[in-house]
Amino acid sequence: MEFLLIQSENNCRFGGFTYQSWEKKDLIKKDNESFLFSLDYNRKFTQTYKDFDAIFCYSSKGPWFYGGDIGFSGNDMTQCQSSGTGNYLDGKGLANNQQGKFNVIEVEFFHIIIE
Repeated sequence: MEFLLIQSENNCRFGGFTYQSWEKKDLIKKDNESFLFSLDYNRKFTQTYKDFDAIFCYSSKGPWFYGGDIGFSGNDMTQCQSSGTGNYLDGKGLANNQQGKFNVIEVEFFHIIIE
């Protein structure tokens, strides 16, 4: 399981969850139980169809959650990118430029193992 929590430069707190594990390989993993959430707006966003692309794994970047809606531009995880999700995570849009990119103040990425 993977749990992502981000605080953006405009102090919005949001993240994602999936039962799939992120790997440093180029592949896509499906999970019908995955979701994004906003802590500031107390909202949870779930997919509406089966075989949902929950997490994109890349060898050259950090993870991308929820069908590629929220992800990292590089391995250092200092800049995040929204591909359409920003407006419903913070109500105003997260991006600070035209490409949907914004700076990250803090990121927590948890890999959860249940035995």
